[in-house]
Amino acid sequence: MSDWHIEMEKSEISKSWDWYVEIKKSAIPESELFRNSYFDVCRTTDVGSKIDKLSLTPDQICILMLPFIGKDDIDKYMIDSDMMVKYLLKLIYKIKPTINPDFAKINNINNPVYFAWLKQLIETTDHYDFLPIYIYIETFIAYPETGNAKTIKKLLKIRDKTGNNFLLWILHDIAPEYNCEGMDMIHYLLDNFGADSDTKTCYIGQANNSGYTALMLACIHNIQDVAIKMLNNFGSKCNIGKANKRGDTALILACYRKLTDVALKIIEENDVKCDVGKANNSGCTALLWACTNNMSEVAIKMLTKFGAKCNVGKASNNGTTALFWACTNKLTDVAMTMLTNFGTECNIEQKNELNDTALMWACDNNLTEVVEKINELELLNV
Repeated sequence: MSDWHIEMEKSEISKSWDWYVEIKKSAIPESELFRNSYFDVCRTTDVGSKIDKLSLTPDQICILMLPFIGKDDIDKYMIDSDMMVKYLLKLIYKIKPTINPDFAKINNINNPVYFAWLKQLIETTDHYDFLPIYIYIETFIAYPETGNAKTIKKLLKIRDKTGNNFLLWILHDIAPEYNCEGMDMIHYLLDNFGADSDTKTCYIGQANNSGYTALMLACIHNIQDVAIKMLNNFGSKCNIGKANKRGDTALILACYRKLTDVALKIIEENDVKCDVGKANNSGCTALLWACTNNMSEVAIKMLTKFGAKCNVGKASNNGTTALFWACTNKLTDVAMTMLTNFGTECNIEQKNELNDTALMWACDNNLTEVVEKINELELLNV
């Protein structure tokens, strides 16, 4: 058995410690030599006596390295011991642990010291790649004896510097790209780590630094069954009324993405939890998007349940209103519901950027009943 030692400069954490790595290789065939090796990350005192040690296999190190190395590049580290040692030492310094870990007891995320190390790494990294946590939970699903639910609950709570937790990350990065695998993981979390309202183990209502919640991301990526499950399992705990930095709420995004069932469910769950009349930074309300996307059932449900709170006459930045789009898309029932109940509050004379009005589109589309009602209201308003 042969050993290699790579000396490092004094640690920034404690000037009395040196870090170095020992690579210990067993007497095995050369082709399998490296992958079956293990690394000892050691701490020594000034007088050279070894006090702490963390033994890691190359596979375990790669899990730590994945957030910083592309998945396509990881194989080259698996066949080059020098590269792996250098990167491992770099990783130790990047983490800069404030803890003094007893490395001798560490094997995996179940160990509290390893967990604390990983937690600090995540919390000090922008746009952290949560693959180590994904791998841990995926392994736990297949082999429950390899982990425990309490550890998963703690992992779900950790957030990186952009405010993403694991659920937000997987909805944004994994589900759209790896639809089947990512979806299975999301459903597993919602089914197994969210029913307890006291512990809020999925942290379902958390928003990242850009204001996006899990429900919003499910809507953005057209994952309707996930959004419905969130609302069924958690209701208002999904932070329904939250608006992101673009001014969008989950209801606005559901209407924008034409997710009729999600929008109806939000309306059903929503009493005073969501500002239904909220307009985003482009001036668009949920009602306006519902009319734009021919979602008659959603629009009428909103108008019936919330009335004037829907901000019926609000014009978008390009001058269109909910009534304008109802007339453009021949949604006679929606237009008549607005005109009958809110009259001139519908902003009937509003013009868009091309100077078109709702009346002009109602005439073009032969919406006789709507034309008559608008003319009647204009006469009353003279």
